[in-house]
Amino acid sequence: LILSVLLGIASWSGIAQALEFRAIGASPVILYDAPSTKGGKVYVAPRGMPVEVILTYGTWSKVRDMGGDLSWVESKELV
Repeated sequence: LILSVLLGIASWSGIAQALEFRAIGASPVILYDAPSTKGGKVYVAPRGMPVEVILTYGTWSKVRDMGGDLSWVESKELV
């Protein structure tokens, strides 16, 4: 009952969000530590790598990889 109430409050207040899973597109891409190509390069993600989209900021998406690391990728590179 308590969990139902908390979930209802979270949904009502806009806190709850649907998880969005995507993948890196047809070719490898560079992941950055900021939403800009001027940011630090974190690593090169291979094509097809699954990611969870945490948020979108302009043309960039902040993603979490399977290891739990957060980084930024251009949204157009996700499928």
